[in-house]
Amino acid sequence: MKKRGANFNRYGLWLGNTWAHRVFKAHHTELNHWYWSFVPASEYCKHIVRKSGGVSPRSLFHVSGPNLRRVHDRPSEWTKHFNDFGNWARLSVIMSACSYLEMYIQSVVELALLSDPAVRHGKTRIIDGVHWVKVGIREDNTSLVNSCTKGEWPKRASNYKNIFGVVPEVINKNIGELESIRKFRNSVGHSFGRPLSRFRDPLVMSFDNTERISEKRMQRWLGLIDDIALSVDQHLVHHIGEFEAVWLFHRMDVSGETRGDGGRARPLSKKLGQMFSGGPGIGFCRQLVSYYDGL
Repeated sequence: MKKRGANFNRYGLWLGNTWAHRVFKAHHTELNHWYWSFVPASEYCKHIVRKSGGVSPRSLFHVSGPNLRRVHDRPSEWTKHFNDFGNWARLSVIMSACSYLEMYIQSVVELALLSDPAVRHGKTRIIDGVHWVKVGIREDNTSLVNSCTKGEWPKRASNYKNIFGVVPEVINKNIGELESIRKFRNSVGHSFGRPLSRFRDPLVMSFDNTERISEKRMQRWLGLIDDIALSVDQHLVHHIGEFEAVWLFHRMDVSGETRGDGGRARPLSKKLGQMFSGGPGIGFCRQLVSYYDGL
């Protein structure tokens, strides 16, 4: 929980979670809002069609205009198409959730490597990455970051462990389920929810049904994705601490945004307040500036 009037602690975190995790949660919440706004409308429409006594959906929903012909006239066919669309919406939800989980892991692993550069060598916190930022040293972490977000989940977990020493237990316990989600996501994203092998031979007329996912399974997988992100954050925050806030100050200081009356801490305090609807306070920012200047 964020605290106004907090004290700066390089390896603490006044927000409780990384900024990267807040972005993940914003995406996760947004996706849930979208889906659950669709559900009651979907159920209501299907209820109306069931109780209509065979009335055409075109008439029942007062469809008009140039797209009238695109709405099936028979209630049974319309219901089938609508149910299939609901299934496709759930497929899309999982594909999107996998995408922003990978985006989050990319961000937080990069932050941990920048904040704690020697961690990859098993020497955590012996080098403060803020000092490297100040003097303009930045290693290319692309291959290490990608190794944690690309390919099969057992390999991702192994690479994560090689960098950070341990893997969050929720990943180890659910490695099989995560691999099922990965394969499912690839099927939806790369082959329209059908077996990719069916598209490799151009002479095969492929009319397989799309993957199916129930609402219950979708919710279970979304819950697991949420748990994975939280567990990674709780682990890597010990390597990141307040690096995000210090890095932001560095950028502001270099660009000249911190110049002016009131000291260099005040523009940072204002910026953090705007970003988080209330920042940690001017005292925190003064302590941060003092820490930065002391490196």
